[in-house]
Amino acid sequence: MFPTFPFDLSLCSFLVPTFPAAISNVVPAPAAKQVAAVESTNVVTESLAEVYRTIATATRRRMSAMQAIPTPVASAFATRGSLNSKFTLTADAWRITAARRTIAEVRFVKIDGAKSNIINAWIFPLAPAQTPVFAAELIGVNDVTRVAFIDIQTPALSGQAAVRVKSMTRPLAQRYATLPCDEPAPGWATCESTGNFTYARGASNADLQRISDCYFDYLDCYIDHFMESPPLATPPATDSGQMARTAAEQLHSYQLHHMEHSPGKKFLGNLFGNDWTHQFMTDFLFAETKE
Repeated sequence: MFPTFPFDLSLCSFLVPTFPAAISNVVPAPAAKQVAAVESTNVVTESLAEVYRTIATATRRRMSAMQAIPTPVASAFATRGSLNSKFTLTADAWRITAARRTIAEVRFVKIDGAKSNIINAWIFPLAPAQTPVFAAELIGVNDVTRVAFIDIQTPALSGQAAVRVKSMTRPLAQRYATLPCDEPAPGWATCESTGNFTYARGASNADLQRISDCYFDYLDCYIDHFMESPPLATPPATDSGQMARTAAEQLHSYQLHHMEHSPGKKFLGNLFGNDWTHQFMTDFLFAETKE
């Protein structure tokens, strides 16, 4: 996803004013749906690199706990050193199953440098007409989270399925609305959102625990409420084939839109080479989901 960042992260300076996190279309949730806000009382003494490493480890543990099946990543994409030897990219993938069928694919990317750390996580459903997408991007330099964008998005959902996503994510957006931010989230990143995303910029070391909590609150919401069998809604049998094909096309268009409009493509190209980056994005990160 890579919402916005400079191309040489090691040269960034962060004289960033503190503003509430950017959220849109957030209104009080009905009492039955409201999730109680939990402010972290932890005093963070770990570095950003250590916290991001813990997030990656805990994500893998969640996949293991839900018996997601590790998917081999092509050796060309699993690990890659940057052309300047300052960054290392690692990629993981899993298949989430229910009733012995794959219902979603997880793609998780971590990039580490001496001063910079990035996490990019996606969960793409195989039935996008009934199930949303999980999207998360954390970009850190030194001990500042330069960008955090976390959301559950609905590129092929409509009707009650989309309403349910909006209802379930509203309390999360409210909970983290006070994270610092100094600009609106980019439109290409939010065009398939219900509006209940969290977008933070310039979050200091003091906010690290809340950034981590935010990531896992959205991830756990997605796993607990949207990784279901059967999915959110089942279309009529007479329409299911065409609807599935249309939804799959909408999901892939959404993936390609992110790939082409995100500054991440140029950023990765500068670090790892343009040809490799194009292959990595088309054949792994934003590849079509297949059962």
